[in-house]
Amino acid sequence: MDNTITGILDKANYFVEKVIDEYQDILMNELNNNIFNLSNIKIIATPFQMEQLALHNYYDNKIEDILSKINIPDMKLESNYDIKQLYDLLIENVLSEIKTNLCKYNKTLIHLGLYNLASYMAELHGRINMIFNNKFEIPNIDKMNTKEFYILKLIELAKIYNNNLSIVSAIIGTDKVIIQHMFSILPTIKFQNSKTISMNGIKEVYKLVYILTRLISEKDLVTSKFIRDNIVEIKDNKIVLSKEMIKNIRNLNTDMLINERTVDTDYITDDILAKLDRGLQKGVGFSIYTLKRYISNINKSIKDGDLSTLVDRRVLLTSISNDTGCSLEEASNVIEYLSIEEYENNDVKKSVDRLNKRLFESPLVELNISGYKQYLLSYPLLIYSYEVLWKKLVYNLISECKTYNSEFIDKQIKNELVKNIKKIIDSKGILGYDNIKKFYVEIEGKRKEINLNREIDVLWVKDNTLYLVECKDIYYKFTGLGFKNDIYSAIKYINIIKKNEKELLGDKKKYIEKLFETEIFSIKPILVYRRPNAIMNSNIDKRGVDTYTIQEFKKLIIKEL
Repeated sequence: MDNTITGILDKANYFVEKVIDEYQDILMNELNNNIFNLSNIKIIATPFQMEQLALHNYYDNKIEDILSKINIPDMKLESNYDIKQLYDLLIENVLSEIKTNLCKYNKTLIHLGLYNLASYMAELHGRINMIFNNKFEIPNIDKMNTKEFYILKLIELAKIYNNNLSIVSAIIGTDKVIIQHMFSILPTIKFQNSKTISMNGIKEVYKLVYILTRLISEKDLVTSKFIRDNIVEIKDNKIVLSKEMIKNIRNLNTDMLINERTVDTDYITDDILAKLDRGLQKGVGFSIYTLKRYISNINKSIKDGDLSTLVDRRVLLTSISNDTGCSLEEASNVIEYLSIEEYENNDVKKSVDRLNKRLFESPLVELNISGYKQYLLSYPLLIYSYEVLWKKLVYNLISECKTYNSEFIDKQIKNELVKNIKKIIDSKGILGYDNIKKFYVEIEGKRKEINLNREIDVLWVKDNTLYLVECKDIYYKFTGLGFKNDIYSAIKYINIIKKNEKELLGDKKKYIEKLFETEIFSIKPILVYRRPNAIMNSNIDKRGVDTYTIQEFKKLIIKEL
């Protein structure tokens, strides 16, 4: 390897160690402040000095500092326009401070430091999830990094004493958002390429990016239809949200993070995945099984002993082809799909969800080091990107594959949810119909065909009440933008249900009564999701439509029927 690159890597190794060390301090502090101090749990003694402030305290202090400097008087903001103006002002101030701090440093070292931190996060978070799933036993302290040992012990205690799954999930989820947003900011910075690195400066940037991402997420939520008549108040240089909003946000995060772990994915059989994979191959030019073979190969041609490796494209191309048996063309398509795109005009004032590619799903990063083009490769990040690819494939979120997979997903995957509900109805001995758009009734001795305007997923009658069910199998994201989009999509589905309700209680009512051979006095419209949806914790007007996860719905139906 070129001496220049070797020299940079030697310096980077020390920097990476320090970055990870600082992150471990932040994570231990967050666990301590957000779980143990709040729960009055006596934590294990650690040889490390904990900081006094949690990240949310830094957020409060920074907002207070900015508002006091701008000298904004106390006021109540009731219009979305005014609320957006406030948040945009704060976002601009924090982003400017981030760029001012980062531009002093060496661009390559920053890239290497943050990339390796992301790789470490993927590895550590994997162990944390395994602890919650009882699949990981913490080694003796002399066999692992001391700080990581205490982090995992804190996680173990969190599970034993209070099962703080949602809080831990929220903390590590926030970590991923922070590092991905930091990476998206880098192309927008004109680096001075100084040879010195201030670790305190990097730690401060991490906290500032936390503040930035929280402001962006909060802006998305408070300007959505999450609650009605929302008011944001500025009081004593602080942002004060309504108690109702704070309660709903807390419940939303808790419920969704807990329920996410209970979602059954066994319905995605090998045959279904193989069918979807054919659409993936047509859309992006490679198989999901190729990526799986590459990350699971025990005799990798590019060794995975370190958090990351620098490798040129030719070596990476050959490695993927040789390790998986795929063609060079397919290997090239893997690289192209998994390479993060760096745009100088990244709109970093908006949620990182809006970017086409993000670090944890596109973990190959091309760097130009002293004229040499090299790829950063991380196996922990590749493993995570495989999991993201699997979810995006199953939930039809890959735009290039929609032409090939949409119809199959509607008929097979979403319909499995419909069949699941129909099976419950059948088990109760109740007459019900699924995927009903056309049916026949006998009128004055003649068979008459009845056509509905829209297909209804599940329909049945119990005690003269018509149950009208619409099923949705949608993947969501734990961000303000993700929750906001959830709510808007749910409103759209509610409108569809109300149109169905109007038709069934209107000119089609007599035919529905004929179909079920009973009078109908009322209707119960229901929207069922496989996974939790933000609409469930929102108090917006659902127009009489009940919303449930499939788990909640099963309990309800078993009780009611």
